Amino acid sequence: MGEYESSSTCQRLFCKQCGASVVNIDKAADADEWEVATGVLHFDDGNGLGSRLNRAQMWVEDVRGDGGATGWINQGRLEGMDRHWRGRKSEVVTDEDVWQMMRQGQEFSAELPGEHLDASCHCQNVAFSMSRPEKSFNNGTGKFEASLDACTSCRTVGGFEITSWITVPKELIKSGSGHLGTLLANRSKLGHYNTSSDVSRYFCTTCGATVFYEKHGHDTIDIGIGLLHPQHEGAMRVENWLAWQEYPKCLGYQEDAVDKHFVANLAEGMRLAEVSRKGTKVDKQV
Repeated sequence: MGEYESSSTCQRLFCKQCGASVVNIDKAADADEWEVATGVLHFDDGNGLGSRLNRAQMWVEDVRGDGGATGWINQGRLEGMDRHWRGRKSEVVTDEDVWQMMRQGQEFSAELPGEHLDASCHCQNVAFSMSRPEKSFNNGTGKFEASLDACTSCRTVGGFEITSWITVPKELIKSGSGHLGTLLANRSKLGHYNTSSDVSRYFCTTCGATVFYEKHGHDTIDIGIGLLHPQHEGAMRVENWLAWQEYPKCLGYQEDAVDKHFVANLAEGMRLAEVSRKGTKVDKQV
């Protein structure tokens, strides 16, 4: 496995062949406790992860600009799932905190973006930028399409139950080495793995970050949203650049979920946020 020290207290292990995150070792915690990425777990009884995990949201502080996905996860509620600004012993993030962050993100969405959106992995081994598309792009939104994905191949090759992607025309992506094709061919920076005969996936060879999903023959490529550098710190929905797909396309391949209740709740949280954003009456589903 590949090893990467993301901080003085955290070592991350990932598969050097496909890039999947596997284990985090928190050196400041109990030496006998490891954090295993839930996307690589398998069970033979068919129940998947349902009811096996005591889920909690942590380090919400890092998405304080707009709340990231905290307004979607567990339908934005604290009840039923702990939620903390930092680690498990830190202050709780209240429901009011979440909705304030979500509202702030909506305000950011109306701001005119700059000419370029930068992206890089944690170690900076992979870095590139995207040019702003024309105003007529993506049905007149002038923004890149964004969504979440629960498919089996994304889960097992990334290590996480949910993957977040944006879809960008290849011609709008530039790196320090030139055009996108030059970066994709650089094996000192990007590991390459085929999950099927017509799909290539790329990850950072140093820190293991999920970078690209490429469907062969397409003029677009998907980019991991966690790499983006938003205009406002911690505004990771990046809504002045991204147009999140509407429900139910906002979360693809829900049928592949290994915890169907968790994923269904996440999708419902996205639906509720969508109708709230549009100012329409919320029809709460069970």
